[in-house]
Amino acid sequence: MTKLEFIDSLLKSTIPFVSTIVAFMLGRLGTNTDRKLEYRTYLDVDEISAQYNLKNMSSIKDGTRLIMPNEFIDIYNEIETGEYVVDRDFQYLKIRPIGKSIISSASINVIMKSVDKKDTWSLDISLPILEVNEEIYIYLHRKENLNRRFYVESTAIKYQTQSGEKILYKSEQSVEGNQIIFKSSVSTKKLFGYKSINDTEMNTMAWIYLNRNNDDGKN
Repeated sequence: MTKLEFIDSLLKSTIPFVSTIVAFMLGRLGTNTDRKLEYRTYLDVDEISAQYNLKNMSSIKDGTRLIMPNEFIDIYNEIETGEYVVDRDFQYLKIRPIGKSIISSASINVIMKSVDKKDTWSLDISLPILEVNEEIYIYLHRKENLNRRFYVESTAIKYQTQSGEKILYKSEQSVEGNQIIFKSSVSTKKLFGYKSINDTEMNTMAWIYLNRNNDDGKN
């Protein structure tokens, strides 16, 4: 066999092997992408007003988690000991996953702003696991702002799905006159940061929380 024939034979035997490896890698890539899309799970995030410990929300199931940040502990202790008599509603952040994946390693940052826009403060919460279709609630109050009217200015939640995909949910709202401007985005983690896959912006009329025990609404 000449040298030229040997090289030709080697190339013919190598090409099918290389083609198999490339096909396998492309197949894995497709499988991973499909898996990420299959398990991609979004978050439904909302701010609500309700009685202490959500007592007036009859639709809440037993076993629902109500998260109490460190900032709320002093208020809780005063309520439980009778030092503070509850005569008002509280504000909560509700989070519910939409999709088929368990959420893990979630870090939540919430920034509140007083209605008079003179003060802002934040809450940082870690959430190890959020089950499929689970609904959780988070107290937004702290002792320093217990009697101040406020709203959620922005929310940022980083989390991971069962497929290993890392997602960032962000929302912000601003009050301008009698309108509320709401923006939200969902981004997935890439090699050099997060890339947006969905952006939403809408203007709504200003709202109040209805309180059946009080004729005056509370923003």
